[in-house]
Amino acid sequence: MILNRSQVLDILDNVLETKVVQASRVKSDVQFCCTIHKESNPSAGFNVEKGVFNCFSCRASGNISWLLFKSLDQFKSLKQADEFLAEKYGLDLKRKYINKEKTELPRFESFTKGEERKREEVPISFIAPFKSGLETYRYFYNRGFNYNIVKEFMIGRDLKNKTITIPIFWEDNKLAGVIGRYVSKDRKKNQRYKIYDFPVSKIVFPLNKLETINDTLIGVEGTLDAIRMHQLGYTNTFAILGNTISKDQAEIIKSRCSKFIDMFDNDERGKTASESARKNLGTDILYYSVSYLEGKKDPCDCTKEEIEEMIKNKKSKLDLKINRL
Repeated sequence: MILNRSQVLDILDNVLETKVVQASRVKSDVQFCCTIHKESNPSAGFNVEKGVFNCFSCRASGNISWLLFKSLDQFKSLKQADEFLAEKYGLDLKRKYINKEKTELPRFESFTKGEERKREEVPISFIAPFKSGLETYRYFYNRGFNYNIVKEFMIGRDLKNKTITIPIFWEDNKLAGVIGRYVSKDRKKNQRYKIYDFPVSKIVFPLNKLETINDTLIGVEGTLDAIRMHQLGYTNTFAILGNTISKDQAEIIKSRCSKFIDMFDNDERGKTASESARKNLGTDILYYSVSYLEGKKDPCDCTKEEIEEMIKNKKSKLDLKINRL
């Protein structure tokens, strides 16, 4: 649901009761103190034209209804926030709620605050034995990663299982679990990762660092691919932690962007990931695909220049249809 500038300012001032620190001369931009993590210094920006906000501190992002839902306990679901805005500003929600089969549900509407609290979390002490952010195997550096990335992503090592450990966080920096990458080159591709007992299909990585850029997100398969993209400056990249996008992951994606770039692996597993993405993202998202150069399989195989060229030459579904004609 997109409001005009005066309505956005009204919500920020009188409903969320947060001070607008800067109402930019650019009519589409509003800067304010994030009400989700209750900050006192302004880290959040609202793009009125696109109807989305983004907090550069807690990494929260979404539309105005999502901001209300996450900030105020009076809203038990995203649908309630939508209904509040519709009543307050005389907006029409009928097209969203015609019937259950044809409804275009508001993003994250199915999650209530009670359900959100049931998500699985792990004490931060769980990663202490891995010396996260301090030590890791030489294998990690040999893949082209630097020490700053080790610290930023709290990469560690599990001496017992001989894995590189990668903590997976929720968007509010609560630990969801850990994924380990075996350092042995002899392991089969489908045996390279160790999941430290948490539901990877409920989250994307790195959710706590994911930034929407130009209303666009980039999807890759593995954690190392996502870290590689972030190291190159593509902080709008996430990994699906497998070779399929679940419905929960699709909801996370749809709540944060309107354009999606498919950079899944250039192999059969990547094709499976693409098929699940198209199915679960549906028509709500403008879907783009990239073409890898010959001999390149994933972002870790590519140079920065090659990745830039791939993204520059991305093709939408419509582009592909035109090419076939």
